[in-house]
Amino acid sequence: SPHTAQAGRTKNLELACKAIDGTILNPGDEFSFNKIVGERTAEKGYQKAIVYQTGGKSEAEEGGGVCQVSTAMYRLALLGGLEIAERSAAVYPVDYCEIGQEAAVSDQGLDLVLTNNTDAPLFLVVRVYAENDGQTMEWQLIGKENESRFSLVSEVETIDAPEEPVYVRDSEGRYATYADERIPVSEARPGYRATVSLVDENGETVRVVSEDTYDATAQIVYVGVQQRN
Repeated sequence: SPHTAQAGRTKNLELACKAIDGTILNPGDEFSFNKIVGERTAEKGYQKAIVYQTGGKSEAEEGGGVCQVSTAMYRLALLGGLEIAERSAAVYPVDYCEIGQEAAVSDQGLDLVLTNNTDAPLFLVVRVYAENDGQTMEWQLIGKENESRFSLVSEVETIDAPEEPVYVRDSEGRYATYADERIPVSEARPGYRATVSLVDENGETVRVVSEDTYDATAQIVYVGVQQRN
């Protein structure tokens, strides 16, 4: 049920945050999300929760939801002026940050890697607590203070979804049995081009952080292969 999936997601967030809390990065040190958090396995208490895949499909996997933690870490690092050594966009925009500001991670190799490029040690403090029937993550990056305050700005261009569906012959009869059946299995989705910039308190662009493209996808319709008698 949705509640269980949500509870699993919450548990996964808590475990990942606990692994990161108290991390110290000395000048020049690298922070690898996958090394610090480790594999997200059932043995470690990670639960199945929804993970979004290519083509708009969603599946429950152990550790689902930890991308919300890596995203929070990524945004904090950008605002703190740290160097980003490695970061991947999600396959499709997520609902917990502005487009282009996410950092996808996976046990299969996608990682978030940051470098402490300041000349002082950095301490990471992460807390997760319940608030108004939801969970709140509170992050602190304690170290040398920045000379100015930064913000992140996403500029987004929409790519129209294709009007024509893609028809797939359903030879295994998973969705459609007969040749005159047309069963939609996914919706058409627009795509996006997102440019994220780090902006100072005067609204001046300090640098462009990332440029990502999220592909538009056509609706997929399954067509049966059997003739009716």
